[in-house]
Amino acid sequence: MIRLRSTSTFPVPVRHGRRFLHRAARLLVVALACGGGCSRRGEEPSWAERLLPRLSVRARVAQMVVAPVGGTRGAPLEQVLRWTRTDSIGGVRVDGGEARSMARLLAQVRTSAAVPLLVTAEVDGGVGALVPQATELPPARVLAALEDADLSREAGILAGREARALGIHLGVVSLPDAEPDPTLALPHPANGEITEHLAGMRSEGLLVGVRLLPPGGSPRDTAPVLRWDRARLEAVDFPAIRAAMERGVEAAALPALALPSLTGDSTPLALSRAAVAGVLRRDLGFGGLVLADVGAGSPLTRRLGEREAAVRAVAAGADLLLGVSDPPATIAAVVAAVRSGRIPVARVEQAARRILQAKERFATGSRKEVPADSVLRLLGTAEAGALARRAAERSLVVLGARPASLLRPCRVPLLVTRSGEAAVLQRELAALRPGLRTALLPPGVSPDSVLAGLASVIRSADCLVVAERESGVMELVRRAPRLDSAGGGATADTASRRPSAAPDRPTVLVRLLTAPPSVLPTAPSVVLVWGTGTEAQRAAARAVAGEVGADSRPPGSLRWPPARVLHAVEPSEVGMTEA
Repeated sequence: MIRLRSTSTFPVPVRHGRRFLHRAARLLVVALACGGGCSRRGEEPSWAERLLPRLSVRARVAQMVVAPVGGTRGAPLEQVLRWTRTDSIGGVRVDGGEARSMARLLAQVRTSAAVPLLVTAEVDGGVGALVPQATELPPARVLAALEDADLSREAGILAGREARALGIHLGVVSLPDAEPDPTLALPHPANGEITEHLAGMRSEGLLVGVRLLPPGGSPRDTAPVLRWDRARLEAVDFPAIRAAMERGVEAAALPALALPSLTGDSTPLALSRAAVAGVLRRDLGFGGLVLADVGAGSPLTRRLGEREAAVRAVAAGADLLLGVSDPPATIAAVVAAVRSGRIPVARVEQAARRILQAKERFATGSRKEVPADSVLRLLGTAEAGALARRAAERSLVVLGARPASLLRPCRVPLLVTRSGEAAVLQRELAALRPGLRTALLPPGVSPDSVLAGLASVIRSADCLVVAERESGVMELVRRAPRLDSAGGGATADTASRRPSAAPDRPTVLVRLLTAPPSVLPTAPSVVLVWGTGTEAQRAAARAVAGEVGADSRPPGSLRWPPARVLHAVEPSEVGMTEA
């Protein structure tokens, strides 16, 4: 008979002793049989691990494919539904559209998918850069240059909140360029501010992806080659990347440019196994999703075609293929590469596991998708507009003369812009500058008759405000036929058919930016504002009127990062000897 000692660490009543011993014996037998390898109840396989073995190789490859919806390159709903139902693609990318229609489309697409879809979008500029009903913001890298951590974080929270309301799961932004853009006269961005922006996005339940290093690609088919050495990358570029990694970003994209100092060859980083596995995974310790752009317009696709670009990207280590315009063909190409041994089977399994683990974040979470009919009330609120206004005014740049000082003597100011491009700027500026006249140019290429009419309108004004979203309007103003000093008619070089330059008069150029300009036309005063929406145009109007942006900077005035200076010293001073 077994007696239970009262000195036991876990005293058990005698009447329950037999039951306790039987239970303990069973647990002991199980423990000996498992040898420490059995999972406890709290360590059951995750949703991703339970689903992965049930997916074939083709199904795993399909999970890597993300097709575009909306915008100019997005596929129609019927085609997207066929891709989700028949081809089981892993996700879609929102490229633009009306908010309620996009929310309904995403709801239908999500319902049609057997495996939860991953909805991605570029949100560098806020969700308002995609859908007009949402809030447009300056890019994260621009906000980081303002050295205002609170503003950067608030903007990140707003972008994350509106993205999740629309049904977006993964938002992608660009990290700051390592060196400031001399055209914009922006200071070197601070890593702390960009990480605050990323943290704000993630706080709203949005998965965050970052684009690393300067964007590659050009109209040419060849990838740009940067001759930066590893020391330069470690000192200037990698700190921002490491700071983002420490914030736990879920995805990263390498550009389509070559860095021989990293890879040893001229292979674009996005297609380089050395860059993905060696630098990104091993050196930087990144364990999230690697993104690769292989859709229409991608430098990789222009160079190789979509299928070959996808195969090489997956072989290099990419997990998600963004913007795929022909999912069935791309899936077939990657599967064929797996069967031929060009891509290891383990590579596809690894990618599918990461994708499913990312999906598990929202597939099993408590946050529910917002009904399509309720989306509009969550976008573009008054509070969001106030934040966007503050961000637009803080981030605008005035180069050269102050606009208000330049325009003060003018009696008849003239605003020249394309029809439909700057309606808010036109309305706001008219209220701030009574007597403002407007010349609206037709969209697209303007014929010579428009140039002649523009010259006639210019003749009646004594100063100009030229507003444009992309380069073009200022060039038309300069191409307008020369007006003689006596106020006569327009003249042109009829032999060469090339109109001579427009006369010089006080001119303010307003550029509504969606990307850093490669070059700016010459003008006495230049106002650069990020975005094309309501708040960006209001900020531009106030800058022209002199109400904001009074701290104008002359072109070329920059706050560069502290330079590293080399000094000549004796070898012995740094511990070097002949031996």
